[in-house]
Amino acid sequence: MGMRYITSLMNSMVRGVEKLPHASMDNWVFTPWEVVLIYLIVFWGILYSRGSWSAIFPALFTLLVLAVGNLYTSFREPFSPAIVFYNNRQVAAVHCMVSRDRFYLVSNSPGELPEKLKYAGERYWKSLRLNTPLPVPYSYQDKEIFVRESLVCFSSRTLLFAEVLSGKEYTGCELPKIDHLYVTARFTGSLKRVCSSIRIREIVLDASLSVWRIRQFEEECYRLRIPVRILSEKGACHIPL
Repeated sequence: MGMRYITSLMNSMVRGVEKLPHASMDNWVFTPWEVVLIYLIVFWGILYSRGSWSAIFPALFTLLVLAVGNLYTSFREPFSPAIVFYNNRQVAAVHCMVSRDRFYLVSNSPGELPEKLKYAGERYWKSLRLNTPLPVPYSYQDKEIFVRESLVCFSSRTLLFAEVLSGKEYTGCELPKIDHLYVTARFTGSLKRVCSSIRIREIVLDASLSVWRIRQFEEECYRLRIPVRILSEKGACHIPL
């Protein structure tokens, strides 16, 4: 927990420096192991400045390890396709990532990328060396993804924004099995009624939901024996495919 806080603090400071006028830093995101090595370099540098000439050798070695580690991170295993849910109250969005050059952002507000979501996701996109994704409209299809209203079929997963089920009755013949039911503040129906007619693998509770509704839906999921992810408590989640 302490290492995570220090890493988050350093990344926040770097983002602040990036926004300064004429700053040459861009897309810098530190991992915990990089933070440890940087502090080791600072430690050896302090010893060296106080007259300990032998400290220059471990400092150079640590710097070499940091450089080699960055190169390894840049050229390691191929990019893994994934689905990402963001912890954002302004708009519910799902990031469907095929590769570093191909990715889709599906939201319940298609055709726009709110600044708040862009700010929240930018750190994640930078850490994976991705460009800013383009929003997908309500109706879209190519060889990687199928989007129709609130239904998203990507890779081997099927996702549905629950708001489309408000006040409607669906049967298993009308909708396939849903891997992720994304429940937002726009959903006004009952999970029990939805789950009685549609097979659902997992329910994701959006950060836009009030605490009272989150507790209500969490209890329903417990009674229905369906796994649940609560974004406001666990934060954004990354699901490898």
